[in-house]
Amino acid sequence: MKAPKRIDDISIEWLTYALSEGGVIEPTNKVLGASPELIGENVGFLSCVARVSLEYDRDSDRAPRSVIVKLEPNAGGFRDIGDDLHAFEREIHFYRDVAPRVAIRLPTMYFAST
Repeated sequence: MKAPKRIDDISIEWLTYALSEGGVIEPTNKVLGASPELIGENVGFLSCVARVSLEYDRDSDRAPRSVIVKLEPNAGGFRDIGDDLHAFEREIHFYRDVAPRVAIRLPTMYFAST
């Protein structure tokens, strides 16, 4: 399933897919409601960032009540810089390969795609 390009494109279907693929919710669990709130645009190193409050079809101790969704900018200077530096690929590799081995508190990455 293709990742959203804009905060307004974040769907309950995509959230269900991403959280299920990330092993955060059971494949039979579904996101029923999602309320995105833009908390930064072109902030947090070249990105658009939203906090998304979530509602599920059933309770689960593992299912987060909210997630942060970070998206690449659609176009322009920020996108060009990010592409030139491979910024998003590097960030994904950091969270997949390095973060589990460091002794500092970091956000948990549930899902990533480029």
